[in-house]
Amino acid sequence: MATRRRYHHGELRRALLDAALEQIAAHGPDQFTVADAARAAGVSSAAPYRHFESREELLRALGQEGAEKLQELIESAQADADDTPMEQFRALGVAAVVFAAEHPGYHRVLTTPEYAPDGGLGDEARFWRKAAATLRARKRGADDGAVLFGVAARAMVHGLAMMFVDGHMERIGVPARLARQVADRVTLAIAPGDDEA
Repeated sequence: MATRRRYHHGELRRALLDAALEQIAAHGPDQFTVADAARAAGVSSAAPYRHFESREELLRALGQEGAEKLQELIESAQADADDTPMEQFRALGVAAVVFAAEHPGYHRVLTTPEYAPDGGLGDEARFWRKAAATLRARKRGADDGAVLFGVAARAMVHGLAMMFVDGHMERIGVPARLARQVADRVTLAIAPGDDEA
């Protein structure tokens, strides 16, 4: 259980969100309770309802925050990557894995459709549509192959992200701080650069 911490007056909303993230990172959104978040923040179980109408509203607020943070990370990764289709695709995949490893609470919320913005169909769908378009451009119109490759790549990225979030990587001696290097190698294997294909 999370340790009890005090919040500064006026910062209860943030304290509750942070306590919720800690709980969700450890146990997933299904095990999250507003009462436990209130206890961790050092307030009564009624206090959170001054900021959130319901548990679901608090989780949707985390989903919105997480989506914004993920989008910022993806945009930054793409800005730093070469402008070739495969490098842009790889930047997206690496960013998604790094985000999950560094922000497991947000990742768990974003992979739960009822709490993700647009039911998980907004930013994530745009991400994968862009990835599929990138692959089609590279394959010069080979739609079936590009779609299948995109699905396989998505599964690999999601699986790798969940291995970090669920602690599997830590148990085999790969700490979260190595997420970028691991994701870079995996995405390079599944989506080699234009000069390596």
